[in-house]
Amino acid sequence: PTRRSSDLWKTDAQSKPVMEATLGEALQEETHGIRDLKTARQLSTYIITERGKREAQQGEHDDRLIAAMIAHRIMEVVRPPRAGKRKRATWTAQDDVTGY
Repeated sequence: PTRRSSDLWKTDAQSKPVMEATLGEALQEETHGIRDLKTARQLSTYIITERGKREAQQGEHDDRLIAAMIAHRIMEVVRPPRAGKRKRATWTAQDDVTGY
């Protein structure tokens, strides 16, 4: 079966606040890495509506910002092991000539 991108990462009422918080932490720590001016501009037009929904102001977009939120959340969830924590391979000589 073919997967749709919406099946891979859902942005629903449960996942969106977590993604917002993850990007919010990165913004506070200045580790967000946002260099694109259009994405940065979307930060200034992302609001909480009267109904309590978080989205772009009317006439604006939040697609780049949502993509940045998803990327930061994925980086948080699928973080590679930190350097220095890896177990080093130990080699034992099997052959006197080659050392392997």
